[in-house]
Amino acid sequence: MAAVYSGLGDIVSGIAGRRGDALLGAGIDDHAGVKAFTEALEHELRNTSDCQISAHLLIPGFVYTPLTSRGRSEKPDAAWTPEQTVDFMIDSLEKGDFYILCPDNDVDRATDEKRIAWAAGDIIENRPPLSRWHPDYAEAFKDYLKT
Repeated sequence: MAAVYSGLGDIVSGIAGRRGDALLGAGIDDHAGVKAFTEALEHELRNTSDCQISAHLLIPGFVYTPLTSRGRSEKPDAAWTPEQTVDFMIDSLEKGDFYILCPDNDVDRATDEKRIAWAAGDIIENRPPLSRWHPDYAEAFKDYLKT
């Protein structure tokens, strides 16, 4: 899932699942692969002499598209439009961001950052994977979000 942003020599890869969504199941593996590939690609590009191409990782929130509509004819309030997402991505590219963490109308950046940090903590603290939904950790996660 890569697109070249015309004129800037940028390659943008996109993933969902930044929140560690238990409902995504095996799709998270694909997203992890896109993330790892794009990080490695950007590392390679930035260490190549005179390279005028860069790679960027788009991490969208909920975007309403035919793929995500699930039979709904109207955009849910929580979702962004593809146009909003592209505008955010272009602004982020112009700032030189590698990780383009795009919000939606339901989850702000601060909440996303906490979810990402909690998920990384699963590894550091040897918690079960996706521990925020685990009965032993769900309440601690809710408390963590409030801090």
